Amino acid sequence: MTKQPEDNQTITIEDKGRRKAVKTILGGVTAIAAYNLLPAKWDVPYVESVFLPAHAATS
Repeated sequence: MTKQPEDNQTITIEDKGRRKAVKTILGGVTAIAAYNLLPAKWDVPYVESVFLPAHAATS
């Protein structure tokens, strides 16, 4: 990341470890949230009726 201060000197930040750590933590939090949203037991889906698209119903 390059930043321009007021006296026009270029400062380069070479610490990419912090960005990688934030991405890793965010990915872990997202995975845990997705795991908690899934049902504990999967059931057989119950379908009362099937609606065909208009082009399939006419052919």
